[in-house]
Amino acid sequence: LPAEGNRDPRRVALIKAHVMPKQYLAATGATKVVLLSRHPFDAIWAEFQRRAGLFAPPGRNNSHVHVLDALGPNLRQLFARYALCMACKWALYALAHDALPDVLGLRYEDLLRDDRAVAAAVDFLGLPLDHRRLACARHLAYDPAVRRAKAGLDVAAVFDRSLACQAWHRIVANPASRRLVDRFDYRPLRFECDPPKPFAECATLNSRAGNCFATVTHGSLRTAKAQDARIRRERSGASPADEPPAADSRPRGQRRRRPPADRPARRARRPRPLR
Repeated sequence: LPAEGNRDPRRVALIKAHVMPKQYLAATGATKVVLLSRHPFDAIWAEFQRRAGLFAPPGRNNSHVHVLDALGPNLRQLFARYALCMACKWALYALAHDALPDVLGLRYEDLLRDDRAVAAAVDFLGLPLDHRRLACARHLAYDPAVRRAKAGLDVAAVFDRSLACQAWHRIVANPASRRLVDRFDYRPLRFECDPPKPFAECATLNSRAGNCFATVTHGSLRTAKAQDARIRRERSGASPADEPPAADSRPRGQRRRRPPADRPARRARRPRPLR
């Protein structure tokens, strides 16, 4: 988008940040914060698709609009690990913003409905309301380069009751995140989950090695897709030769060169005699 990555206060009124407040407040010197929240399950599924798009084959790797239209058992298991980790991060993010003095909370879903949420943010920042800019913002929001098309799998298809309730227990693990989901009327989809119990894993998330993004890597995605392809072959009775070859989506310099099968093996050179 035109203002992506721009921190010039003469040109932008808001700076997008996906990190914790202690990081972006020190970097920007901001005194006010607009906390834009999306239903955690929708946010987790969208980010998983974006991560998968980073490692998609060339020509289909625009991560912001990448979609997954199928999840085999291994890819679904990979998503479940990622979803539980990100549920903790959602709760920790809410907790980190709960203590800030000047925060305006907005629902992402309200931004899609009309311009009142954007107008509230403009008023919160003490800026004049320009309806031409509001119309421009809505036009940019529907740009195909940044708007993900509806996939064959929606969020209700990737969260079964077990995963939804496990993730929800992590999301409401602290009072701050519980207040946020109650304020925005978020629910664990169509499921009725048992009352959450104190959950210690979210409290130790930041102290563990790695992070949620380390779950979804080129290697883990490729392995899960290969295992799911093998399962599909076994169920359909097809042979491995019937499967199309997998494209190597690694950068060109990192791909391993394989000689053609019909190329004769190179003979070892004889050492030259000493003179």
